[in-house]
Amino acid sequence: MSSGSDDVSTLVVARASKRVRRKPSTFVNDPPPHNKLEQNLIRQAIQNSRLEMTHRPFEDLKVPLGPVFYPTMEEFALNPLVYINKIRPVAEKYGICKIVPPAGWDPPLCKFGWNR
Repeated sequence: MSSGSDDVSTLVVARASKRVRRKPSTFVNDPPPHNKLEQNLIRQAIQNSRLEMTHRPFEDLKVPLGPVFYPTMEEFALNPLVYINKIRPVAEKYGICKIVPPAGWDPPLCKFGWNR
């Protein structure tokens, strides 16, 4: 047994909006309108920026990843700053690096309760 709604197809008609678009309000201290040359330069700059964004997706950018360091407990135990100074020449080439502390390493600041 089929319902009556299966046999009837409905047609939806889109109506045009009755809203009227207003001109943006202007302020008293607005600068004077640009001359034709400035307007053309601004239009060209906007078109160029749109082209740059459409032709250069982020996937195409070749950004090198920073190095990741995995120090041993002996290198990191006494003073982590000594290890950081040791790897600095390599990390400076990239501007960033990641240091993954060894398992079981307890940061000295936690002993003073500063992380509470």
